[in-house]
Amino acid sequence: MRLPALLLVMALRGASGFAARGLGQKVIGVDLGTRKTGVACGGGFVAPRELCILKQDLRGFDDFKSQDALIERLLKCAIAEGATDFVVGKPLNKEGGMDDITRLAVQVAGRLRAAAAANPVLKPRKPRVFLVDERHTSNAAEALVQDPYSHMGNEMRGAFDAIAACFILEQFLEEEADGMPLEEVFEPPPEFQFTDDDDEEDG
Repeated sequence: MRLPALLLVMALRGASGFAARGLGQKVIGVDLGTRKTGVACGGGFVAPRELCILKQDLRGFDDFKSQDALIERLLKCAIAEGATDFVVGKPLNKEGGMDDITRLAVQVAGRLRAAAAANPVLKPRKPRVFLVDERHTSNAAEALVQDPYSHMGNEMRGAFDAIAACFILEQFLEEEADGMPLEEVFEPPPEFQFTDDDDEEDG
């Protein structure tokens, strides 16, 4: 199942933020997971649509090789889709605080920002990376795939992570269109930065 059902849901919810960007200014949405990462694309007058689910184990803050492997695949998605920016879901806990998975998402977002800025294809586009609170988007995606009265739920259940990425991207585009403050990522947080010596040890 690709997008007709999800587009209908977004239309019913009044999603219009994807039209706020200029033509062709697309964004990659990322629903980060420790085993699977959902990827979506939209913006620039293109409604969010799921792209794929990337299977990549992320075993912790110091697992740079796995993070870089995932980031490389995300960069390839952006290049293939002609996307400029990225938005990564920020999985805060119920109280709005950070835990290990939140810190991992922040770390990966920072490393993604550095990698995108250095990529020879993406660098001229001046790529940016943003974080968005994914608590409401996760609930929306879960409700959609778990609805026992909706045929769409059965069709989408196997692509939950990519659907979640669509909702993350939709929320970001709506907040951007409404002029709300956006959480842009500029570099990995200091506690997550690493040196060339760390790379040599990993290698």
